Amino acid sequence: PWSLWALALKSEQHIQLAQPMAELMMSAWQTSSFPQPQRQWIWTAVPRHPDKLRDRGFNPALELAKACVRLVSPSRHQLISDLLQRRHWEVDQHTLPHGKREHAVRGAFVLGARTRVDLGPNPAIVIVDDVMTTGATLRACANALRLAYDCPIQALVFAKTPLANG
Repeated sequence: PWSLWALALKSEQHIQLAQPMAELMMSAWQTSSFPQPQRQWIWTAVPRHPDKLRDRGFNPALELAKACVRLVSPSRHQLISDLLQRRHWEVDQHTLPHGKREHAVRGAFVLGARTRVDLGPNPAIVIVDDVMTTGATLRACANALRLAYDCPIQALVFAKTPLANG
């Protein structure tokens, strides 16, 4: 049923599903070896291109990031929704064969407003997305962040699609 939730959030605009989806995501994240209490966690979402955002009306990844941050302590977790921006978009990743996805997102993401934000002491960044297939988009986001920040960067996704040939 999880794939139906992801599709309903993304394509049918059932934004209310972000909360139960985030609860599952946070349960997995909090039981992983990643969380470290001494960190200042900076949460962001894979940004959508402005044209895609205008067409859809919302960013599913950002809705999940907001819901995740509502589930944790505000003293150690902060959402910066515009930490990244997408500067180009040509085609939806899901329409491309797996081998072409990395190239399609190369250089697609930059710091939001092209400025470096002070993340505070001992930061770590969590990039949230709804669905991961090859990881190309998340790697492109992480690469853009690594140019400005020397801190751990993690990804948290609701679902991962099975890899297929292509």
